[in-house]
Amino acid sequence: MNHIRTFVIWIFLFASSLSFGQQTKCDSVLSKFISAIKEKDSKSISKMVNYPFKRYYPLPDIKNDDEFTDRYNEVFDDSLQRIIVESDVHADWTEVGRRGIMLRNGLLWLDIEGRLIRVNYESKGEHDKRIGLIRQEKVLLNESIRDFIEPMFVWETKKFRIRVDQTGTNEFRYVSWRIGKNQSEKPDTILTQGELVFTGNPDLILINGEIIYTGRGGNHYFLFKNGEYEYECRVIVLGTMKSPPGYLIVSKNGKEILKEKVIRNIRN
Repeated sequence: MNHIRTFVIWIFLFASSLSFGQQTKCDSVLSKFISAIKEKDSKSISKMVNYPFKRYYPLPDIKNDDEFTDRYNEVFDDSLQRIIVESDVHADWTEVGRRGIMLRNGLLWLDIEGRLIRVNYESKGEHDKRIGLIRQEKVLLNESIRDFIEPMFVWETKKFRIRVDQTGTNEFRYVSWRIGKNQSEKPDTILTQGELVFTGNPDLILINGEIIYTGRGGNHYFLFKNGEYEYECRVIVLGTMKSPPGYLIVSKNGKEILKEKVIRNIRN
């Protein structure tokens, strides 16, 4: 009995020391990041970023240190910097297992090593630039699909080029072409009245300072129905280093008949 009691105590002490060590590392990672933001040290922060660093379509992703430094003030405007600098390491940040560490329920994510992996916030500068790019993009599209509010993404899989746009309040449109065609050509498939579904528990994603949608980490999927067929575009925002941007999954009468991973995000 004494041996058992001693073993249980040893396990408890080991787990406690491990938890303390993890918390100490987490505190150190956050302190380093917050300090760099406070000093507006864009060069140091650029070394902490996991590239490519994704921004809201059709803004181009940030590919390297130099691009990040050039666009630093667009991503981290005064409002976001103030939120980070005034944050409390223990009250405002949460470690979410292997997914990383999040600020305020998902406003910003670091991995457990302290690399910046996601900012779910859009400054006014980014917003204005994105709206300008949307106007330019509409001119290049086939006239049958120029009427939309917001573009969600444009993907390529092995067989298809896929575009999803928001066309109304909680309404989305799926458009696809066979590989080899471009977006100025008439689409092969157009599906409307799509549904946006988020996976996981809610959190906040801020656009231009306003809450526009929820979903922990941002992972979600768009679901479109066409008779006995369902088309699911599963978007991976927070995944592993090997995760693709997403998957196209087609089902017939509830049975999966096609699953293709996204090879790349494209523009036109």
